[in-house]
Amino acid sequence: MCAQQRPALRPDPDVSQAGRQAHDNSRSATVAVPAAQASCASSPRGCGTGLENLDLANVALVLGTAAVRAAKGEDWKKAFKTGGPDEYQLYLEAKRLREARAAERARLAAVKARQH
Repeated sequence: MCAQQRPALRPDPDVSQAGRQAHDNSRSATVAVPAAQASCASSPRGCGTGLENLDLANVALVLGTAAVRAAKGEDWKKAFKTGGPDEYQLYLEAKRLREARAAERARLAAVKARQH
């Protein structure tokens, strides 16, 4: 048979949303661990200690972000701080937002039902 099979289980939309958000955050200037640092940390040789292992793309991104924030009058030092929510925190936020939207839809449906 050449037919494409559908997965038996439906993925949790909150998990999918958290994964997309985590992927988007990983491309940010304020990512907890820059991509180049994460990849060299997993290599057998490690990251090393010299400037040859410096992630120049991430340095340029962080400096550019700081310059733009300074020009806008925002907190430019925030670009140098690492961190952000992890994927589980993003999942909890996506779940909270989905449940809030569902509760709002239910509330509106109840109001409409009372009017008729």
